[in-house]
Amino acid sequence: MSGDAAEPELLIDDQVVTIIVGPESLGTDRQRYVLHKKVLCSKSDFFRAAFRGPSKEATENKMTLPEESPKAFRMFVSWLYTNSVPVSWFSSESASADHIKSATKSDVETVLELYLMGQKWLIPTLQDKAIDILIGKFSIRPLLFLDADIIIMVYSSTMEKSKIRNFLVQLFVYLADDSGNDLTSLLSIHNDFTMSVATVLYQATRNKLRFETHPSQDLRCHYHAHDEDFDCPYKAIFAAAQAQKVAASGGGTGHAKNPRKRNAAGSNSTAAANKRSK
Repeated sequence: MSGDAAEPELLIDDQVVTIIVGPESLGTDRQRYVLHKKVLCSKSDFFRAAFRGPSKEATENKMTLPEESPKAFRMFVSWLYTNSVPVSWFSSESASADHIKSATKSDVETVLELYLMGQKWLIPTLQDKAIDILIGKFSIRPLLFLDADIIIMVYSSTMEKSKIRNFLVQLFVYLADDSGNDLTSLLSIHNDFTMSVATVLYQATRNKLRFETHPSQDLRCHYHAHDEDFDCPYKAIFAAAQAQKVAASGGGTGHAKNPRKRNAAGSNSTAAANKRSK
């Protein structure tokens, strides 16, 4: 080889794998994808191990995913090649509130399935993309996200320290602080959810805290799966927003009306309530 710097590896070549998605009961409606092996393996340790190790999948260059949602996997393929998720009701940051209101619970479940794919396939960037969609867009319709089926789906598929569990808890205590919302029926859905909510509310009561800020206005890194030292763009966005709040409340004179508090779930978060006297 010459002394020149090595050229970056091309991800698009003639090496492909076939992915079949959906249960056998779908018959011919099961989806079949032919994907570039390098692209797939470059994004996921799970697929890298499957297609580059001593396995049946590596020999046949084929994998069947009978438990995955075809609709969510279609989103995954789009993200795989474009780093975007093609769903109309959140396809643009400028989407109107009325447009977002057209979303259904099924839409939310599909994005959650995408999040869980990222968890199973060891793709934290996919998890972050999915949670950003849910946080950013469902600030307009929080009760669409906080649903018994959604809670069961999350808590049956994630571990105790899951960031999306923390988001659900923070959303619940924010909404429960509004006397117009009766959410008590949700406390019987899952024991772990109930215990987490109880812990947060107990600490909030002891410290005289109120949950006045929607979790969508929190530093989103608190709900991301990426490493702590990852240079997440939301850190700069959040810092700028906090600086504006401080400036609007008197600059650095110590008169800020809404100082950041450490939330009861353990995150340094503005979703945790801002202290005020009762």
